[in-house]
Amino acid sequence: MRNITDNPPKILPAGEFIRTENDNAYVFNPSPLAQEYLDRIRQRSGYDIDIQPTPEGTPEGVGGFFRPYNQQGGSQDPSKRTVYLDPATPSLAVLAHEIGHAVDPILLKEIEAGTALKQQFLKNAPPDGLGNPSEFLADYLFSMGPREKFRTELTGQEAEKTAGQELGVTDEEFEVDKVDYPLSYITKGIDEFEMHHTRPQVPQSLEGEVLAPFFASTQIFGPSGFPTTLAVDANTEFDASDDYARRVLNLALDRDYQKVKNFELNRALNYAERRLGDSTSAGDRYYPRINQYYN
Repeated sequence: MRNITDNPPKILPAGEFIRTENDNAYVFNPSPLAQEYLDRIRQRSGYDIDIQPTPEGTPEGVGGFFRPYNQQGGSQDPSKRTVYLDPATPSLAVLAHEIGHAVDPILLKEIEAGTALKQQFLKNAPPDGLGNPSEFLADYLFSMGPREKFRTELTGQEAEKTAGQELGVTDEEFEVDKVDYPLSYITKGIDEFEMHHTRPQVPQSLEGEVLAPFFASTQIFGPSGFPTTLAVDANTEFDASDDYARRVLNLALDRDYQKVKNFELNRALNYAERRLGDSTSAGDRYYPRINQYYN
């Protein structure tokens, strides 16, 4: 069980971006805490950390990111790593999280391996879809990206947790349960897998209008719904709701599939709790829900 402090500050800043004489350039002035953490990282990893503002057009709510493929500051740069922070609210917790990605020694290799796994999975998938769901769920999570993202985001969360402990600080971002965000890639991966098995039969002329938002509804930042009823023309309406409901019900009643789904969720939680220890109480929230499935 993680310890929650009373009334932590909202956000501990990592510092501020200062505009230089060149209007398109900024320098980052780290806070004393951030500088202490950057010194620790340099001593441990040997890398200088270059901090840049996220570019215009970055989706709202993205506090920062790391670009492993960058020639300068990416995962193969021998001397530095570049992380990007929201210029409006550069936070210490996000800085630590992104540095966790930046110094992850297997991040780039895992991304590249994931691309090959995805291609192999799609090549070997049954011609009529994803086959028996109880047999293909584990392969889907492994090959199509959810497990890879789960592990890499746990690495970022672990770095964030360690930074707070080493610096002896906390705030609302440090206090957020560290498992919830990484686990969302497993739960969304399962949602996406189930979408493939419950996709309704749609006339080819309507596939773009129905199936594009149908599959987008499983993305992390995607919409939460999709249309099941559309007008084909002034006199004809296409309704996929009954077909979709039947497919969802069949999957929900598939005892073998629910056992596999239960196993995958529990395995992810167990791994996360081994990595993060007392910084997570996710199991207390998720296990009652997970264990309602067939045992």
